Amino acid sequence: MNKKIKSIVSLTMGCVFAFAMVACKSGDSSEKPDSPGGVTQPDKPLGSVNNDYKVGGRVVLGSSTEASGDFRFPAAYSAFSVNAADQDITSLTQGYSTMSVNRAGSYVWDTTAVKSHTETANADNTYTVEIEINSGLKMSNGAEVKAINYLAYPLVYSTPVAKAAGASGLAGKTFVGFDEFYAYTGTEETPVKFTGLKLLGDYKFSVTISSEYYPYYFAYTYGAISPYDLALVAGNAEYVKADATGAWLDNAFYAKTDDTYNSVAHFETARFDVSTYPYTGAYTVSNWDSAAKEATLTLNPNFAGNFEGQKPHIQTIVYKHIVSETQVAQLEAGQLDILEGVTGGAETNQALAAIEKSPAKFKENHYDRAGYGKIQFDCD
Repeated sequence: MNKKIKSIVSLTMGCVFAFAMVACKSGDSSEKPDSPGGVTQPDKPLGSVNNDYKVGGRVVLGSSTEASGDFRFPAAYSAFSVNAADQDITSLTQGYSTMSVNRAGSYVWDTTAVKSHTETANADNTYTVEIEINSGLKMSNGAEVKAINYLAYPLVYSTPVAKAAGASGLAGKTFVGFDEFYAYTGTEETPVKFTGLKLLGDYKFSVTISSEYYPYYFAYTYGAISPYDLALVAGNAEYVKADATGAWLDNAFYAKTDDTYNSVAHFETARFDVSTYPYTGAYTVSNWDSAAKEATLTLNPNFAGNFEGQKPHIQTIVYKHIVSETQVAQLEAGQLDILEGVTGGAETNQALAAIEKSPAKFKENHYDRAGYGKIQFDCD
């Protein structure tokens, strides 16, 4: 008996229309930069830089996502997805990552931070990325960024102490030596080293990826690491140690009172501490109003620039929580300068109507995002 099988495959892509609305204002240059916060700059080729605008101004950015104040390491404590507002603020206050995503959506090496790098596929099926950073990079407090600042986060957040504080404890899981290092609890006279993280000089370090995670199509992104103040990450800068054989933590980091790691208290407070420790990004958090869910960001004068060398021109950004039902009305009333991430049918239509009514007053930047796919098989 012949059995005829008919297979029909249909793929549908749902596109979510999302955009940011900007209120265009006129006024004295002493009140704002030459360009309204740089958000309506003329189109420029990818990779071009314009740092000629005067620095100044204040922009109020409205977001319907409610910030929590978890601005230091939001990804470390997120079981499923990072709070979008927290992540937005983190992206403005964290800088000098070795790699960045450019405006075309591709990962690129950040030459503001990185002087040189090499990538080596090893004979034992591991993969080593060696990175030399530029000297002279500074944090918001003037302290110089060095190679060890890049090793601090994957080191500290790969410990049972981080796990006990509510983080995943898996920050360095792709690197050689993770399992042995994670298992260490500070009980031996000689601390266990994380052998996949190596300090090769004041401005040079390497990471080696385990054969469990290599080869991998996006292996080149394994070198994407951000620097942090050592005391912010570990509680005490002296706890973080590294040399050409690996990185480790002083046994004092693992000290306990009864069955509780003493360092857990630091983890629980540092992630929400906006003032004690310096920032590496374009902005610092100068004020956080937890009741209003409003963060005030102030330009970091020590920031050397992003991957293009671009520096910020807006002096102050106020990140304000708003509700989607009234967001366009607030923009029209002058209570907001920017609406970020407008999505949804009713909200989108309302925003588009406002732009159509006052095209000289409002501008928008939109993008399409791929939605869902469906595969259907019919058999008979």
